[in-house]
Amino acid sequence: MELLISLAYGVPDSQIVGLPGRIASERYDVSAKAESGVSLPYEELKPRLPLLLEQRFKLAVHREMKDTQGYALVVAKSGPELNQASPGAKAGGMILARGLRNPTASMDTLAGMLARPLHRPVVNKTVIEGSYNIVHNDSQEGTADSSLPSIFTALEEQLGLKLESLMVPVEMLVIDHVESVPTETD
Repeated sequence: MELLISLAYGVPDSQIVGLPGRIASERYDVSAKAESGVSLPYEELKPRLPLLLEQRFKLAVHREMKDTQGYALVVAKSGPELNQASPGAKAGGMILARGLRNPTASMDTLAGMLARPLHRPVVNKTVIEGSYNIVHNDSQEGTADSSLPSIFTALEEQLGLKLESLMVPVEMLVIDHVESVPTETD
């Protein structure tokens, strides 16, 4: 459910509050058809997801601002070590157990990707414009015997960027109501 809400409202799971733990980790097989009966790409499906969750799970939410502990993505003292995105590279990033990959990432996109494994908001403060081929390898969180560096060390060594801890104003998605048993619809 947490992933469905995150996808539907475009917020990382760290910015969702009020979702009961038993429902957050539940797995659902959601099946729905578009009005025209055709398959939709994610970008066309995304605006329809909130309505689907409202109808099927009686989901009610509101948004509010909250200062929370997070990180600022900044340029390291050594300077950025970034490779420009290749012309014609396909957009799309992956968050892997041992790092991040995105052939066309802006610094805002990278900050958003970093928020997921860090479980905290990340704000881009690099002032770097453009798109870059991001290849970043780090140790999996909680893996003590990994030969890879931590996400913090890897960012600095591999990309010339670093994370600084700070309080960040974040728009939170507050769950007012959700039912664990979905309503069947035609």
